[in-house]
Amino acid sequence: MIREINCRNCGMSFKAPRSDAKWCPECKKLRMREGLSTVCPICGGTKYVTSARCISCENRIKWGKRGEQNQNWRGGKTRAHGYVLIRVGAGRDAKYIQEHRIVWAQANGSIPEGHVIHHLNGIKDDNRLENLACLLLGAHSGAAIHRAYKSRIRELESQVRALQPTTPA
Repeated sequence: MIREINCRNCGMSFKAPRSDAKWCPECKKLRMREGLSTVCPICGGTKYVTSARCISCENRIKWGKRGEQNQNWRGGKTRAHGYVLIRVGAGRDAKYIQEHRIVWAQANGSIPEGHVIHHLNGIKDDNRLENLACLLLGAHSGAAIHRAYKSRIRELESQVRALQPTTPA
C-alpha cells in the first residue's frame, strides 16, 4: 500500500510504500552526502556512521574465515545423515570423508571396489573397528542385514535370560 508522507526535512509531500519513510528521495541523498555515511577503512566505499565497515567488507570478514579461523570450527569433525565426517587435507584441497571408512582403511588397507563398510550394530557413529565389516554392495542389502540383526537379537535375548535370576515357585 503506497502512502502519502511529508518529508521531515523539507516538508514536501511524497509517496512511499513503507510507513516508516521519513525523508523524500532528494533529502535522503543529501543526508547521505552530508555525513550520515562515512568511508569504509578497508575498501574506501560508503558505510553508515554506526558501522565499522561497509556491508560487503563486513560480510567478507564475518563469513570469509575458513578452517580453524572460523568461529564454528569443531576440530575438523561434523555430522551428516548420522555419520561422523572427518576433514582430510588442507585449504581448497580439503574434503570430508566418513570416519568409519578412515578407521577401516587404517586397519585393513584400502576398501575394495564394490564394497561398503557396514556398522554391525546399526549405530552410524559407533566407529570402533570391531563394529565395522567390509561387505559387498549386494550383501549390504536389507534382507541380509535384517537376518543378521535378528540372529544377533536372539543371541542377546538368550544371554539376558541366562543372567536373570530364577524366581522360586
